[in-house]
Amino acid sequence: MKLLLHTPKLTRGQAASLALVIAAMVAASVVFLVELGDFRDQSEREDVRDEVLAAARTSVLALTDIDASTTDDQMDDLLGGMTESLVNEFKPQAGSFRKAMVANKVRTDGSIVAMGIASIDERSATVVVAATARIANARTRGTQDRSYRLSVGLKRVGDRWLVDSMEFVP
Repeated sequence: MKLLLHTPKLTRGQAASLALVIAAMVAASVVFLVELGDFRDQSEREDVRDEVLAAARTSVLALTDIDASTTDDQMDDLLGGMTESLVNEFKPQAGSFRKAMVANKVRTDGSIVAMGIASIDERSATVVVAATARIANARTRGTQDRSYRLSVGLKRVGDRWLVDSMEFVP
C-alpha cells in the first residue's frame, strides 16, 4: 500500500459531483440499513453504523491529520485500527513514512468533509470518505489544501471494526 499525500485540487464541477455522489451514498446507506434484517432492532443497527463510521473516521484522520512530532503515536493509532493482514502490508512502509514526515517537517491538519456507508453486513462494511487536509512542510512556503476521496473496507474482528483496506479513489 503506497500512501500519497499529494492529489490535484478539485474544480468546482468536480467538487459538486463529489458532493452529489456522497449524498447518494449516504441516502443508499440509510435505505440499506433500514432494509437490513440481520440486526435485531433499529437501535442496534444505529450502534453498528456509528461504530463503522467511527472506525473509518479514526483511520482516515490518522493519515490526514498528522504532525512530524507526533508521528509515532499516530502510526501506532493507525496500525491499531487495522486488521492483521493490512498491518502486515503497511508496517514495512511505516518506518519510511515516518522518516519522510520528520525529514520534511510535515504537518497536516486533516478533517472529514463527508462519509457514507456504501455497504454493510454483520462482518464487513465499506465506507466512502471525503477528507481535506491543509499541508505544510519544509519544502513549501505556507500551506497547501488537498482533497482526498477514499474507499475504506472494514471487517468486524471480535467486538471491533478494523480497517482491512484503504484506497484513494478518483
